[in-house]
Amino acid sequence: MAAESTCPLVRAHRSLRAACIDCTGEPASGQRRLRRRAIVCLQGEPSDAIYAVVDGWLREVVTRDGDRLVSPRLLGPGAMFGWSALTGASAPTTVEVVRDATLCAVHPSVVRQWFVDHPEESLSALTALAEDVDVLRERNVLLNAPAEERVRTLVHELGQSNPPGAWTRLPLTRAEMGELLGLSLETVSRCMQKLAANGELEVRARWVRLKTESE
Repeated sequence: MAAESTCPLVRAHRSLRAACIDCTGEPASGQRRLRRRAIVCLQGEPSDAIYAVVDGWLREVVTRDGDRLVSPRLLGPGAMFGWSALTGASAPTTVEVVRDATLCAVHPSVVRQWFVDHPEESLSALTALAEDVDVLRERNVLLNAPAEERVRTLVHELGQSNPPGAWTRLPLTRAEMGELLGLSLETVSRCMQKLAANGELEVRARWVRLKTESE
């Protein structure tokens, strides 16, 4: 994990105080550098850690009635997942790497002990967990959404860190976006062109600008 001045978790106010409070670049809990297509956790299997994304991109995949479905939930720098490890519950989704990623892995016992010593911090964890549950519920609804809606949701998510109306360089290629969403490259490109034609955004290669309501 990077020092406080650059760590995406600190910037997002989502740091795990148990592991991050004294972190100056290399957490005691250790980091995992994972290559593309690596599996971090499997749906239905016990969760062994709480994870924080330092860099790279991951996606969630859910299995329903034997069918593997890609959830349009992107996990990028500053995101956290694996909260089920706190209760010993199984992982609700499979998480796999879309682009090489660095993760901080914190054993749940470390977090539990921190909450015992600092009970006031448990509220921030519960808040983060509730936010993750809400996002997961919303994303699962999108599993059956049209391709254009899935692309629109992802583009807005990738561009939300910049001010409204600003240009954003997409961190993923269209092929990677398609892999994330379970769509072909051609479908992603067609949806991007349609969104641009409808006046929702401007596109220049990897750069996009989301139109504001006043435009």
